[in-house]
Amino acid sequence: MKSTLVTLFLGTALAVPASLYGQAYTEGIITIAGATAMPIPYGIDANDQMVGIYADATGTHGFLLSTGVLARIDQPLAAGTWTTAINNKAGIAGYLTTLTGAQAIRNVGSRYITLPNSSSKYIQGINASGTFVGYDANGKGFINKAGVYSYPVPAPCAVMARPNITIQAINTAGDYVGHCYDIQGVDNRGFANIGGVDREISAFGLTTYPTGINDSGTVVGYYVQGANETSGFLLTSSGGLSTFTYSNPSSTYILTQILGVNNKGSLVGQVYDAVLGRFVGFYALTN
Repeated sequence: MKSTLVTLFLGTALAVPASLYGQAYTEGIITIAGATAMPIPYGIDANDQMVGIYADATGTHGFLLSTGVLARIDQPLAAGTWTTAINNKAGIAGYLTTLTGAQAIRNVGSRYITLPNSSSKYIQGINASGTFVGYDANGKGFINKAGVYSYPVPAPCAVMARPNITIQAINTAGDYVGHCYDIQGVDNRGFANIGGVDREISAFGLTTYPTGINDSGTVVGYYVQGANETSGFLLTSSGGLSTFTYSNPSSTYILTQILGVNNKGSLVGQVYDAVLGRFVGFYALTN
């Protein structure tokens, strides 16, 4: 790590499965009967429970996948329900969509409630204490701790004119990750705030989207190379950087994008299915 605001690793990006770096996974594709698009998992907790979204003929639904059992999640009267974050201590969070905007939601037992002061808020991550993060309709990333919103502008984003900021995940220590882009959409930067210090995240010197961080400080996400080709990455707290590609033994799957990580190192995300012509959700559980 050269400094807090420069590329974390410079070199040639290689499509190397992370298992070659000492981690083995049990991998699979998530399928839901009747789904016409997706399903895509966005979050995974310490018990390997996964949440995400899928679409069918009736609309967009959230889901919880726990020990192989699927539960569909719908908020009454919503146009769509998006479950995007899960923590085994704090529960599930996300948002609903309506014809007039969005509203953040969290579960209370088996019920889901809309949160106060969360109009046009899109939750992306939640930690063990219930602090949640995301972005709003004005392009501002937010942190909500104990019901109070703050809107940090990470240093890599502050150099942009009118940056659009998304905070994607937060861990128990309050470290968070995300990305931002300028109003012209030509400057995209990943960032992490670790121990109160802002850092730019640029895997292999390429455009990078950090999407998750666990309590050990491992940051995950994906980077872009060539003609919009994406690969997943894992960046440890000690600075070790490796590429992850979904390695189901089939050339059908390309363009890996990691979207979440838990404290065991299990991963969820999406990968492009060249036969179906769309992204599908995957999991990679640590063995």
